[in-house]
Amino acid sequence: PLARIVAWRNDLIEADPATYAQYLKAFPGLAKLTAFKGSEDSLVDIESAIIQKPDVVLLNLETMRANEDAKFVEKLAALDIPVLYVDFRHHPLENTEPTIRLLGKIMGREARAEEIIAFRHKAMARVRDVLDEHNPPRPKVFIERIGCYS
Repeated sequence: PLARIVAWRNDLIEADPATYAQYLKAFPGLAKLTAFKGSEDSLVDIESAIIQKPDVVLLNLETMRANEDAKFVEKLAALDIPVLYVDFRHHPLENTEPTIRLLGKIMGREARAEEIIAFRHKAMARVRDVLDEHNPPRPKVFIERIGCYS
């Protein structure tokens, strides 16, 4: 699965080393990928990205404004490197499936993307079915999205 990935940001490595360690167990090749720092204001390290000669740059949706304001998208476009925005975090109910489809399309794996979406539907339906059947009391929950990350 890593054959087409040329680099990534080191956010996961720094923010959640335990999760990164689990990823390494499943995908040891991650350790060989170039991991570069992003900036505090969500800007992509454009020089590091260009050096890797990607066919496309994927950015999180929340970075759109900062990267466009800094003209990074224009600079990458001038080098024929398109930028695509993905979103699994900020509007997951609306954007997860379109993001999976987009990734499937650019990787030439549309059928696999649809399998993942179908799996997601089944998993969510199981949870909904249990909640609908048993109607348990709803707990108050605190969620820390990215603990220890600043």
